[in-house]
Amino acid sequence: MKIRAKICLCMSLTLTLSLIVMSAITIVMNYRSTVNTFEQTMTETARIAADRVEMELETYKQTVYEIGCLQSLSSPITGHAKKKEIIEQRCALHGFENGNIIDADGISIFDGADFSDREFFKQALSGNTYVSTPMTDEAAGELIITVAAPLWEDGAPESSVSGVLCFVTAASCLNDIVADIKVSENGGAYILDKDGYTIAHKNEENVKKRENTQEDAKTDTGLAQLAAMEKSMTQGESGFGMYTYGGTSKFLAYAPISGTDGWSLGVNAPQKDIMGTTKKGIAVTAALLVISIIAVSLIAALLAGGISRHINACVKRMKTLAAGDLSSPVPESRSKDETGVLLRTVRDLIEGLNALISDTDYLLKSVAGGDFSARSGCADRYAGDFSGLLRSTEYLSRNMSDTLHEIDRAANQVSTGSNQVSIGAQTLAQGATQQASAIEELAAAIGEISHQIDATAEYAQNAKSENIQANERLAACSTHMDELIKAMVVIEEMSEEIGKIVKTIDDIAFQTNILSLNAAVEAQRAGIYGKGFAVVADEVRALAGKSAEAAKNTTLLIEKTVKAVNNGTQLSDETDRALKGVVESAGKVMDSVELISKTADEQAHATAQVSQGISQISDVVQTNSATAEESAAASEELSSQASVLKTQVSRFKLIGDE
Repeated sequence: MKIRAKICLCMSLTLTLSLIVMSAITIVMNYRSTVNTFEQTMTETARIAADRVEMELETYKQTVYEIGCLQSLSSPITGHAKKKEIIEQRCALHGFENGNIIDADGISIFDGADFSDREFFKQALSGNTYVSTPMTDEAAGELIITVAAPLWEDGAPESSVSGVLCFVTAASCLNDIVADIKVSENGGAYILDKDGYTIAHKNEENVKKRENTQEDAKTDTGLAQLAAMEKSMTQGESGFGMYTYGGTSKFLAYAPISGTDGWSLGVNAPQKDIMGTTKKGIAVTAALLVISIIAVSLIAALLAGGISRHINACVKRMKTLAAGDLSSPVPESRSKDETGVLLRTVRDLIEGLNALISDTDYLLKSVAGGDFSARSGCADRYAGDFSGLLRSTEYLSRNMSDTLHEIDRAANQVSTGSNQVSIGAQTLAQGATQQASAIEELAAAIGEISHQIDATAEYAQNAKSENIQANERLAACSTHMDELIKAMVVIEEMSEEIGKIVKTIDDIAFQTNILSLNAAVEAQRAGIYGKGFAVVADEVRALAGKSAEAAKNTTLLIEKTVKAVNNGTQLSDETDRALKGVVESAGKVMDSVELISKTADEQAHATAQVSQGISQISDVVQTNSATAEESAAASEELSSQASVLKTQVSRFKLIGDE
């Protein structure tokens, strides 16, 4: 976006927004002022109207109260006809439609009607002057209001109540009062009782139909706003608000009517009646706003054009300057404002830059040509921050000259040093070659030793394997011997058991022999009768003898067997101890062989590391040898380059040269 458009847009937007904000504030303030003024007016009107209704009703109440103080009406001496005549006279005098006297039981003394359940009767009987809410007269079909007052005993006020005096008047008197209340052309007023029913309205049908907005709002949500305000009215509150009824927005002010049974008066008016002038003012303000915006836009365009003309000229010249044009002229301007000053400043800037760049070009060309002694021809042009440019150029010349002096001196020193380095590098290369040869021979010897150690380690490993197998066989033999010893122990134990059995047999034979002797003795005593038994006893004795002999022979054999088993057990123990000694010796031999194998492995590993280290040393020595040869060659090359550098430096004309 061009600067002219930016200036025009910014000015237009700024002024337009300011005008819009001011207009909006003005409109809002006018609207609020109108609403506040009308609120005060309607609230005061509602209060005054409520006071007027109160005064009208108070007049009726005072009139009826005074009639109730007439002694003739409460006196039992006065006949009913006379009392009726007095009532009719008072009706004619004060504009009542009719009157009535009710005794303390609620029965009319004129027509015998029962009023004991009426609210006005109860209130008056308790000593209060009361105005009933409008109700429809069934006989006439019209709305009426009943004003009741106590009938004082003997006409003495505030004494005992002997009956109730009531007068009926048309409810149109309330309608006439609210019909006269207007705050606008289409405004009006109405009165509600404590239950929210309309009891006075310019449209009498609303009263007859007993209109109640609070009840209607239960089925018609559009009446919610009005119903809420009328609820406040029935609660005896004063206030002001807005609501919508039948598509029309209205204001409502309300106030309670004192001296009544919860009556309240409301004054309403359509908003269009009140806000018509305000809306016209808003329309005029909007029209002036549009005209002002157009005028502001034109003025902004003119101002932006004057400002952008000089700025565009500066921009075009600065673009050519950025492209490297220092010779084109700058447009002239006679304007004395900031844009004219800007244009003239650009001209001075370009002229100064032209002089500075030309002088800098001369100095740099001199330096490029090798002349570091050149000086500026317009040093006074380098003013302010431009002075650094001149200082930098001069500093460049001095530094370049000093640097070349240092390079010349360094070239001499490099040339001398490079010759010395070249000689040393050649000597180092020869020594490194000899070292490489010696290390190769050493590496070969170490390799042979390493090979022999590997063979030794291999033999030790084989011996270790054989020793392990022998140890395993000895361990198996020892295990078998342990089992043999256990078997010999079992045989010895069984031999002892057999000895016990043999001893038992020997005891049986001994007892049998004794029994046979006893049997023979008894057989001899028996004589002839015991011969057969004696034969049996002899056979038993012979059998016992054979058993004893057999047991003796068996005992001898078992004793020999036990001796042999004991000898075998002793030999097995000795053999077991010998085998265990052999196993222990074999284990020691195995440990020694394992140590030998481990030591051989370590020697082989160490030898391999030594061989590797010697190989690395050999590589390093060879690398050093190659590096030394390269250093010698580089030194010779450096010496020749130093000569070339000295030749090049001699081409420059340096500061301080004679």
